[in-house]
Amino acid sequence: MYEEQQLVPLYSSPHRNRIHTIHLLLLTDGDSYHYTLIRDIGRLVTGRTKHNGRTHVCPYCLHPFTQQHVLDNHIFNCSIHKPQAVSFPKEADASLYYKSVNKEYPVPYVLYVDFETFLMPSADKDVVSEHVPSGFCCLKVSNVDNEIFPPYIYSGEDVMSKF
Repeated sequence: MYEEQQLVPLYSSPHRNRIHTIHLLLLTDGDSYHYTLIRDIGRLVTGRTKHNGRTHVCPYCLHPFTQQHVLDNHIFNCSIHKPQAVSFPKEADASLYYKSVNKEYPVPYVLYVDFETFLMPSADKDVVSEHVPSGFCCLKVSNVDNEIFPPYIYSGEDVMSKF
């Protein structure tokens, strides 16, 4: 249904695994109603994305996707709900924010780790190249008193001795 400058799913058939599906658009003008056939639902919602290629549309929420496998993953979760439409605030300064800070689980330490390797030609005919370790670094940061520990760094031959 086209309502208030937005497409809204009105009804979804319980027969979901049929070979052929028909999408209809309900047009209203006062007290008169008219259904029209939608031949390509992707072309109907093409203005919702900046993608220039073919779009794959979820029939339950009318959200367009650029790749079929992303739509397949989405439909599994979306099909268990009734048809729905996504709406966003219309104000120019509208913003989304997270209010449930009390539900967060604080952690006392965070580790930032980086591991580097070189690609070296392999002697094995079935393997093109091997990853040879060249260095790594581990930085531990504490949330308690904003304490920062010195980084744990190894490079070159030190790395090879660790393995």
